[in-house]
Amino acid sequence: MKTNAILLAAALCAAAPAFAEPVPAEGAEAGAFLQDVDAARALAKEKGLPLLLDFTGSDWCGYCQWMDREVFSKDEWKAWAATGIVAAMIDFPADAASASERSVELYRRYEVQGFPTYVLLSPDGEEVGRLGWSRDASPEKFIGKIRAALVEADPAALAAALSTEEAAEFARLKARIKAIESGDAVEGAAELERKIEEWQKRLDAAKKDAPDTVRALQSEAIAELTPLQREVNAKRRALADEYGKAVERLDALRAKLAK
Repeated sequence: MKTNAILLAAALCAAAPAFAEPVPAEGAEAGAFLQDVDAARALAKEKGLPLLLDFTGSDWCGYCQWMDREVFSKDEWKAWAATGIVAAMIDFPADAASASERSVELYRRYEVQGFPTYVLLSPDGEEVGRLGWSRDASPEKFIGKIRAALVEADPAALAAALSTEEAAEFARLKARIKAIESGDAVEGAAELERKIEEWQKRLDAAKKDAPDTVRALQSEAIAELTPLQREVNAKRRALADEYGKAVERLDALRAKLAK
């Protein structure tokens, strides 16, 4: 964990007082935000409960504190968490040097990209989902997302929650969204990049060896590349629209899993 990463994140979050207080592992119960991740893992396995790792900047991250205030400090969350989950806080204070070596190791292991990040693990320690901050956060919605992630990770539970057609659609949407997010889904984009590179090499060579031909080559390049660029841009717009609809539909199916 680099110091400047924490400082940059701090600049992006409004400072506010922390609300939830982590508790020591000794004598802790399910639902409390434990300070000892290893103790939390043991407790989750013992009780057969999922484990929520809360990567947070408790004394500087406004988004983290928002979730604390709107979700974790509420009675609805506490009542459900008391028997439904084990939670551990991995804290990165504004004073970067005070972050523990264990926190840094976990940050790297789970490739955390920002705060807050909530990594959901099975009782056996396998990652089953990730959650984050949302402006409309509430205990009910956050618990629903946890339930949906747990069902999604269990093929039998997923099959029971959805119809055969919905389950097939769910799998197709997930695969399509992943393909789009990979950046390889725009047909013709790679070919366009190859042609642009080829033209750039020709132009660079012409500037050096035959300057009087550069203007003509530029016109030729524009004539060839412009329609290709327009075509790729149109496909990108269509893909963005498809992506938005796929995410919306997948979220609707996940809402069924949350019940």
